[in-house]
Amino acid sequence: MTNELKTLNAKQLKAIELNKVLKWFYYDQKNNNCTKEDGIENIPKELQPLYFSIHEVLVSAGKACDILGYEDFYSILKKNAEGTNEKGQYIIEGNKIIKMLVNTIPAFDDRGTIGNKEVYLMKKVQLSLSEVCRIHTEFVFKDMARIGAIIDNVVPGVMLKAGVIQFKNKEDEANRIHFSWGGIETEYRLLGVYVINKLTELAKGAYNGAQCSYYLWRLGKHPEFRSFDRHYTKDTV
Repeated sequence: MTNELKTLNAKQLKAIELNKVLKWFYYDQKNNNCTKEDGIENIPKELQPLYFSIHEVLVSAGKACDILGYEDFYSILKKNAEGTNEKGQYIIEGNKIIKMLVNTIPAFDDRGTIGNKEVYLMKKVQLSLSEVCRIHTEFVFKDMARIGAIIDNVVPGVMLKAGVIQFKNKEDEANRIHFSWGGIETEYRLLGVYVINKLTELAKGAYNGAQCSYYLWRLGKHPEFRSFDRHYTKDTV
């Protein structure tokens, strides 16, 4: 990620061009090249939807922040701080900020359905807040210890490989890499949240949901788990 991307404000984001997204986020594994100066037509077809989605996320985030009068993501947190502590750090209530961001930035509205019920899976906004904690030490989240499970496609895949969760229907298991967002896909990720909640209960404060999620995510990078087919959905980022 370039310094140019790190310093973008809302007005610049909402006007961002697709070729900028290609330049910042493209990675050519074969040639070990991290920039792409060509147009979208020269990107492999199977990757093109990803770059359109990233572009849409950045533009919509910029529009939402600008409409609400926030210069950037940093200013959202600063203006919603409850005050400062003795070290001069801004005190943030993570639960409150998560709700506000989900209702402000469309990309953070991570929801699926099971039957006629909507389920909110807060992966994107939780990851964003975790990164803010890591990069900007002037913010401190007073309820960070209570952050819940962060579920992507890796974490439930690790659980499935380890036999912690199972599919009742073998046909669903065989087709898991082709799920669309909603239905079984939502249930699959929600099971991951449930398992991590149970693990954190048993841990009695030794680690939180995010730490447990990160552990399983890193475990998913080991050869034994990495070779296991994971599901993915083309309509999520």
